[in-house]
Amino acid sequence: MTDKEYKDIDDLLKSILNSDVFLYERKKGVDYKLFVVCKSLNLVRPTTTPNQYELDENGFIAIDLGFEKYYNNLIEGKKLDFSIKSKTDKKLRTEVRRAVLLLILGALLGYVPASMSEDKMTKAIESISTSIEKSTNLNSDFRNEFQQMYLEIDSLKNEIDSLKQN
Repeated sequence: MTDKEYKDIDDLLKSILNSDVFLYERKKGVDYKLFVVCKSLNLVRPTTTPNQYELDENGFIAIDLGFEKYYNNLIEGKKLDFSIKSKTDKKLRTEVRRAVLLLILGALLGYVPASMSEDKMTKAIESISTSIEKSTNLNSDFRNEFQQMYLEIDSLKNEIDSLKQN
């Protein structure tokens, strides 16, 4: 915007302030463009009467500061908002990535001990199975020996009985 446009908007806002209302007539030209700028920046608001506008709170601020300073502050505020939003967005993205990495790390750390304990459990089960097999084999061997002893005792009894009869 040019210095003349800033001054013209200042004059327009001051004239609305002095007359309490601005009668809007759809015309083309400088005044219409200035009015559209004021309306788009919410410096004026419609009254209950059609085609009449009065100053909004922002309009009073623009008159106090001067429209050029108000507009520059508005632009700086928008730039600052954009900067804050982009930095916040970047920080949130970083935090989300970090949280996902920590989640994956936690899952891995939870899985490793579980898998290690599964290995220990597997080894323990194999050890118990081996022990059971050994004891089963020993028991079978003991039964076989016992059965052979019984057969031998039985054969010795038969021999003794046969010797007694002779």
